[in-house]
Amino acid sequence: MKHRQITILGETRSLPISKIGNIEIAGFDSVGDMQIILKVAKELHSQIIEVACVGRPHIIITTELKGLPLSQELARLLNIDYLVLRKSEKVYMGECICLKGESITSGESNYYLSKTNFEKMKNKNILFVDDVFSTGKTMETILELAKQTNANLISAFFILREQMDGQDNDKVVKFSHEGIPCIACGTLKCSIVQ
Repeated sequence: MKHRQITILGETRSLPISKIGNIEIAGFDSVGDMQIILKVAKELHSQIIEVACVGRPHIIITTELKGLPLSQELARLLNIDYLVLRKSEKVYMGECICLKGESITSGESNYYLSKTNFEKMKNKNILFVDDVFSTGKTMETILELAKQTNANLISAFFILREQMDGQDNDKVVKFSHEGIPCIACGTLKCSIVQ
C-alpha cells in the first residue's frame, strides 16, 4: 500500500493512500493520537478570538467518531459542553431525531441526536468541530440542524482541509463554506486518478 507523509503543527505522520472513485486520498485518523489532538486543540482555541465577533460559542457539535477527541479537548479548553451526532440510535438516547448526511469516506449516512440534546442546541451559538473538511456535506447537515434548532453556527474547526489543487501544507488555513468562517490546521492534497 502506498503512503504519504504529512506534517500537522510539527507532528509528522505516514498516511495510507486510498482510492475512492477516481480520487486518491490520504487516510487520516486522529483517534487516539493525543499529540496531534492536543496541539491542534491549543491552536484552534487560540483562533476562537477571530470568530468571537459573531458570538462566543455555547456548545460544540461533532459527528461520531473522528471528531470526538478534538471536540472533547476544545470543549475542555473553552469550558463548554459538546454534543455528538451518532451514526446509530442507542436505547439510552430515548426519543431521537434523524438527519440524513453524507461524507466522502462513509457515503450516505443517518445521524441521530436525542431530543434532549436537540433541545440543548436551541437558540445557542454552536461551533462545529471535525477531523477533516472534504466536500462540506457533513457541515451542510450541521447547518440543517442549526436551522431546525434556531441555533447560530458561528464557525467550524478542522484538523485538516482536503483540496484538489495546491499541495500538502501544515499552516493554519482560513476559508468559508456556506458563509460560515472555517479554520483548519493544515491542508491535504487529493489526487485525481487518470
